[in-house]
Amino acid sequence: MTILQLPKFTLESKVTLKQVLQNLKLNNAFGSNAEFGGITIREIHIDDIIHKGFISVNEEGTEAAATTFASFVPLSLWAQDFKADEPFLFALVKNSKTILFIGQYA
Repeated sequence: MTILQLPKFTLESKVTLKQVLQNLKLNNAFGSNAEFGGITIREIHIDDIIHKGFISVNEEGTEAAATTFASFVPLSLWAQDFKADEPFLFALVKNSKTILFIGQYA
């Protein structure tokens, strides 16, 4: 049997992506020469793009953004106790090995 001890935590993040996208040379969408004719007849441009993330872990499970799930599988074939009583990194990984959320608890 494996015993896993984690602290309860909730983390939220807000990332402004405008500068990141402009550094990738995606400038046209943010300026006066933006072309969104397929969306509207009005002349518009993007002012900013913001990404928000949320994860909450407690004894009832894990909630991430608008998705709630709790699934634990053994990481090894033998029992091993683990107590997260110091800062740690975590990742919420989909079955396809795609990282959905990654963060640091400090």
